Amino acid sequence: MGSTAPSHATCYSWYGRFSRREIHLDEAPRSGRPCSTETDIVLASVRNNPSQSLREMERTTSAPRSTIHDILRRRRFRAALPAVIPHTLTESERWVRVDVCRKLLDRKQTVVWTGFFIAQDEKWISYENPHTKLQWLPIDIRPVTVAKHGAHNKEEVISFFFCSAGCFTMRSYMRMLL
Repeated sequence: MGSTAPSHATCYSWYGRFSRREIHLDEAPRSGRPCSTETDIVLASVRNNPSQSLREMERTTSAPRSTIHDILRRRRFRAALPAVIPHTLTESERWVRVDVCRKLLDRKQTVVWTGFFIAQDEKWISYENPHTKLQWLPIDIRPVTVAKHGAHNKEEVISFFFCSAGCFTMRSYMRMLL
């Protein structure tokens, strides 16, 4: 048989229905909640709070997680992280960077340690990491933008210096001198 032919199970099912004198072709009524109601509830839940997880939607809608995921995929929703806008430095933040650089340069004036630097980079490590959640959005809509958190007291800076000898931090350079 061809690829468009019904399967053996479908043929047996229809044979059983016709042998019981069921000649109508409509589907029999089923118990449970209709699919359209479940779909409406899930879509309303996503509209109310697009950043909730599948587990949270499962709790609020009382629908299985796999069903929720199927509904969202059929409706062409995707999970996307919010776009983070990099912060622009204020005047005070610029002066903080200048201050840090001056302190680094003044730290060890007895040895000419700046003579062989090729490049320098810094990394600010924040002890407060804001949690960004996925958002369930239609495929053609961009994620909501979130501003990067401002400067606070709970962060440190690590400076990396690159030269022909490789990459090292200020602490490893001080150990090399001693």
